Amino acid sequence: MHKAVIFDDEYIVVEGLRQMVDWNGLGIQLAGTANDGCRALELVRDVRPDLILTDIRMPGMDGLKLIELAAKEVQNASFIVFSGFNEFEYVKRAIQLGVADYLEKPFTIEHINQALTKVLGHISKREEMEVLRSDWEGNRKALVERALLNLLLNNESCPNAWSELHELEHTGVICATVLAFRADHFTIHASEEAVIQLQMGKDKLAVMLHRTMPGEDYWAQHAQYYRDKDYPIGQGEIAIQPADLFISLETARYALKQAEEVGWTGLCPYKAKARDKNESKGKEAIEKALAYIHLNGMRDLSLAEVAEHVGLNAAYLSVLFKDSAGESFIKYLTRLRMEKAKWLLQRGLKVADVSERVGYHTYRHFSEVFKKYTGVLPGQYKEDPKNTDINPKNDPLTEPE
Repeated sequence: MHKAVIFDDEYIVVEGLRQMVDWNGLGIQLAGTANDGCRALELVRDVRPDLILTDIRMPGMDGLKLIELAAKEVQNASFIVFSGFNEFEYVKRAIQLGVADYLEKPFTIEHINQALTKVLGHISKREEMEVLRSDWEGNRKALVERALLNLLLNNESCPNAWSELHELEHTGVICATVLAFRADHFTIHASEEAVIQLQMGKDKLAVMLHRTMPGEDYWAQHAQYYRDKDYPIGQGEIAIQPADLFISLETARYALKQAEEVGWTGLCPYKAKARDKNESKGKEAIEKALAYIHLNGMRDLSLAEVAEHVGLNAAYLSVLFKDSAGESFIKYLTRLRMEKAKWLLQRGLKVADVSERVGYHTYRHFSEVFKKYTGVLPGQYKEDPKNTDINPKNDPLTEPE
């Protein structure tokens, strides 16, 4: 059972949390409370809690100083911070100190339960990793596989992902490439690489962790090695950032699929012959996507919806769209909407009406995006004489460029 402590100088907050939270149900022992910073630090030293819930301002020692000192006393402690209205600078500093979550007063029991559940999840994951780390050599491969699967399955980036893999594999990992294949037995020709083989559902994958950026010669050697294989191997794009690993996975799958369709065996790189054979199909898909965006861009529109319309995987369409349009889907859609907004403002429409017409539910959000795009607020743009309707252009939302 995890131990928790509560620090707050408001009696009603402490007692409310003590009585209304189902601590036992969450697997937590409430080990103590304090109403000032000095007593709180003493309690931390005595109890050595896993979880510390503290107000950001307290007599004796404020919450920020307490967090700083308590983190040194109990290195694995997790913190949930309570803040009052207009205490953003305190909250920002608390985040820099590594707090797990913060709640603005007044908060509800539902809010505190959500925060506790979230932090307990983080603690469980950390403890699981610590168990694996305790048998370092025996579980090193499992740790790397876990880190890679988290990136591939969750499509999320972690700031230390490459350094984590570097630490685990003792190689200066700077990028990675995913290979996809169907063969039951597969040997990677990469003696100088750290290579992890994974199974994701029906997909068999090999993730190559590179210490240097692989060039054309590198892949030419691999292509030669795999040329005589009687099965296709899809090579994804190189992932330079952890978040790109998901794109490498999707492009590897795509390359494998295309290789199978044309009877390709050996290493089939994404953006090589297999994709070239499908270039016209990709061009058609992008043209269809652009037309759909121009027709539907004034309402809620997601990449997933566009991908479904053109019959492509969303991750692949994302890559294809950026290659073709030179910018991401969201940047393209935003630019289109902002040009439409300028066009409408030039014609004298009210800012609120323009906001709705280009797909924004709130005036505030629209104004923020518009200012970021043009450098001025919509009202300022509308009032500027040089932006009056002098030489009207075609409606940018219904006329694809």
